[in-house]
Amino acid sequence: MSKQPVLVIIGNGITGITAARTVRKLVSEVQIQIISDESDYFFSRTALMYIYMGHMRLRDTEPYERNFYKKNRIDLL
Repeated sequence: MSKQPVLVIIGNGITGITAARTVRKLVSEVQIQIISDESDYFFSRTALMYIYMGHMRLRDTEPYERNFYKKNRIDLL
């Protein structure tokens, strides 16, 4: 009986979620876990000033859709 491999990524910033997305595209049978104390949804902190000034909405600063983790079978811990 073979056990499903597990990939653990530390941090759900843009690098962590992009790594998870890339691995999921390449290997569908791996279990992916992201460990982070950040909010559930990554957003561009550098864009916060544009939100404050009314030039952008918060959802415009999110590089991936809200259902990204579920859609890609990624556990956010």
